[in-house]
Amino acid sequence: MDLLDRAGVHMDGVLVFREGIPIPLDEGVELNDRLTVVKVASGG
Repeated sequence: MDLLDRAGVHMDGVLVFREGIPIPLDEGVELNDRLTVVKVASGG
């Protein structure tokens, strides 16, 4: 969560993946982790 906050990304609208596997926002990350942050949208 701290990483997203420092990047100015709102946690409510994203999914975070490590090596293609979704991870909880409160899970820690390591220096060499490859993360993908995907913005989620909904609507009609």
